Amino acid sequence: MTISYTSHDHFHPRISRCLSVIALLLVALVFSPLSLYAGQFKVVEVLDGDTVRASGHGAEFTVRLAGIDAPELCPQDSDLAQPFSAEAKQYLQTLILNKRISLKSYGEKRYGILWGEIFLGKRNINLEMLQAGYAETYRGESPKNLDLARYFETEKQARAAKKGVWAQGKKYISPLAWRKRQKARCSFATILYELLHQKGKK
Repeated sequence: MTISYTSHDHFHPRISRCLSVIALLLVALVFSPLSLYAGQFKVVEVLDGDTVRASGHGAEFTVRLAGIDAPELCPQDSDLAQPFSAEAKQYLQTLILNKRISLKSYGEKRYGILWGEIFLGKRNINLEMLQAGYAETYRGESPKNLDLARYFETEKQARAAKKGVWAQGKKYISPLAWRKRQKARCSFATILYELLHQKGKK
C-alpha cells in the first residue's frame, strides 16, 4: 500500500505524531472486514477486470473484487493474454474509473490487497461484471462471509445468454486454468520487458 501524507514539518512534533496516528487509524478502518464505507473512495486506476486501485483517507490501495475472476491480462505481451481480458478491463473502466464508490471490505487478501465488493450507488459492480459475461465466479479461496450463491446464479444467466467470455462455448478456459498454463510464459515475458526497459535507460 502506498500512503501519502501532507508534510507537517512546520508543526510541533507532538501534533505531527498525532496526525500520523490519525491517518494510520483511518487506513486501518479500510481493512476492517465486513464494513461498508459509502462514497468515501475514488477509483484511480483499473488494473484488469477484477482489480483496481482506489484512494481515500490519505491512502491509496489495491482492491481485488471479491467473488469474481476475470480473464487474465499479460501487459508485456498481449499474445499471452486471455481472450476478453482487454474487454473486461475496458468495461470495468467504463463503470467506475475516476468515480466515487462505496466499498464493502472483507479484509486483507494478501500482500496488502483488499478483498471487497464495490458499489456505485446501489449497483454491485462485482455482480455487473458477471452479468456482462466479463468474469466468472471465483473458484479459489474467497472470503468466508461472502455469499457466493447470487454470484453463481448471475454467472449461470450470463452463460445461458452467451455473453462476453461465454460466447467462446467449448473453447472457454477459466482464468484459474489459464493462469496455470500461461504463468511461466507470461513471467518470462515480464522479465524480458524489464530487462529491455532497463537497457533503454542506459
